[in-house]
Amino acid sequence: MLYHNIDFLVSAFLIYAICVYCLVAKKGIRNIQNKSFVLFIALSMVACASDLAGYVLTYFYGQTPLWTRDILNLVYHFAHCMTIYVVCLYMLTITGRYHRLKKTTNLLLLSPTLIFYFFLFLNPIYHWAFTYDEQGIYVRGPVILIEYVAAAIYFVIITYLLLRFQKAISRGNLVSLLMLFGSAIGGIIVQMLYPNLIIELFIESLGTLIGILSIENKDEVYDPMTNLYNRQSFIQENRTNIYSDSEYFLIIMKLVNFRHFTSAIGEFHVNEIFKIIAHWLLGIKGKGKVFFCGNGTFALMMFRNEFDQYKEKLHLVQEKFSEPWTYGDYTVAFNTQIYAIHVPQELQSVDEILAIMNMDHVTDNNEVSVYTGTSLKILQREVEVAQAIERALEARSFRVYYQPIWSRMDGKIHSAEALIRLTDDKIGFISPEEFITIAERNGTIGEIGTFVFETVCRDYSERNMQTYGIDYIEVNLSPVQCMKSDMADVFEGIMRHYHVLPKTINLEITESAAANSPEMFSKAMTQLQAMGFTFSLDDFGKGYSNVTNLSAESEYHIIKIDKDLLWNSEKSPAAHIILDHIIRMIQEIGMEIVVEGVETKKQWEYLKMSGVDFCQGYYFSKPVDCDKFLEYVKAFNAEKD
Repeated sequence: MLYHNIDFLVSAFLIYAICVYCLVAKKGIRNIQNKSFVLFIALSMVACASDLAGYVLTYFYGQTPLWTRDILNLVYHFAHCMTIYVVCLYMLTITGRYHRLKKTTNLLLLSPTLIFYFFLFLNPIYHWAFTYDEQGIYVRGPVILIEYVAAAIYFVIITYLLLRFQKAISRGNLVSLLMLFGSAIGGIIVQMLYPNLIIELFIESLGTLIGILSIENKDEVYDPMTNLYNRQSFIQENRTNIYSDSEYFLIIMKLVNFRHFTSAIGEFHVNEIFKIIAHWLLGIKGKGKVFFCGNGTFALMMFRNEFDQYKEKLHLVQEKFSEPWTYGDYTVAFNTQIYAIHVPQELQSVDEILAIMNMDHVTDNNEVSVYTGTSLKILQREVEVAQAIERALEARSFRVYYQPIWSRMDGKIHSAEALIRLTDDKIGFISPEEFITIAERNGTIGEIGTFVFETVCRDYSERNMQTYGIDYIEVNLSPVQCMKSDMADVFEGIMRHYHVLPKTINLEITESAAANSPEMFSKAMTQLQAMGFTFSLDDFGKGYSNVTNLSAESEYHIIKIDKDLLWNSEKSPAAHIILDHIIRMIQEIGMEIVVEGVETKKQWEYLKMSGVDFCQGYYFSKPVDCDKFLEYVKAFNAEKD
């Protein structure tokens, strides 16, 4: 063997030993990425140990048999050449390309190493790889150049992977990889320039230590309670697979009501049940990965090589989570939402996956709901609309339109209903029926309602609507707004800022909202009435009609009859009779009536004959922006003078 400084070899061996301890004894081997890294270290240790043994045998125990030295050198070159191939595999795992690696491609990738091995194993006969001079000193042969050519090929592949799939690697890992591979290349260059200074393994060991401290630091990617990959690892793994054009399945299990059980039986016992769930998922994962993303959310990731088992495992998950989980004396039945996602066919980004995972969809207690295929698309649409709402609130890009309301008193327009509209830059126009329903579910309807109220106050004040003959604007009031204790104060502050009186705003409340939260609405309406607001009961006749809302003591002075009653009255004689009786009943009570959905002159003439106070609909005007609304009012009222 060559004369070299034993300090470098001893130091390299110790560093590798520390790395193996950190990965195996302390943190364990979890996946192909960790295993390939451990294999790289093991091969490096074998190369280091064989080189060190050759030095000890030669320089401490005199001349040793050539066959002993041959074996040690063969082991050294076998392990050293294989390490570069393993590094290439490691890079494939980090960039998410390993799961797409076919057997033929892998064999092709291994071919440079196999070619070198062919000549290496013939070395005892032909001495193409190495030999010894007359003094018994180790001399490298011409075939060693093949080893360096193989290394060059692998580094070209590694460089391509780094450049092609750099977005699949986190910034911190990218820097660490550059340092790791830079140290390996540096070691090879130094070894080639100074063959008598065997420092290559030492430099490589330093790069390996960098990998241990950064890329393979599993304390940062594992959840300490369940011993599963954590949320950050879930995000990075999805990002890696998406940017590397990988195809995979996700089964996400969200335990919606876990906080209820945390309060009932304690956090410790719920965490123990989480450990039981984690253990069960590890038992069925196969070659996939299991994650605990916090907030009672687990995820199973399956790759291409297990697609045939996807439906079977989804069925197992659905069955298992339909049953109670038991720990000690406690039996817990979770309300579970299961999202089965085919990436990238159904979702194409990490943000979309996280948005689906973070969404709470209301279901019955202890029920398992599975979202896949069509139901997943519906949920995805809901997520997209919810995100559009957030963007609109942040950018204040909602638009308030006004639909005129005709008055029978003098045939003019004296009021209008304020209606919210949303057109998103990403998904275009969104129907109010769609985004308002979603906003009511996720709680943003309160912010939308405040936005509408402020816009109406500003428009009424700054555009001097009173001079156009507009006495008041009808503004919808949501249940979520009424749940806020400071609602009245917020309204008062807005009106004071724009110098608007409460009588210029008539608040519309849907029958369904009033029926679902009677106590809450009663308290809120008492506060608002004290401030001087008036109220309309909206959508009367739309499935929640209750004559108690029409009592003499009612807070409403206007009843808005839903358009469906008007439209059905033209299709059915019975519906026509019902509408006639409803109109007369409201008139006899002494309340004013607005009929929505007036679209034809025939409907208008009928309502005028019935003595309806107000009419609203496309026959007069569709909802328009403030400028067009005021132009319409000015022209319409002028014709009546």
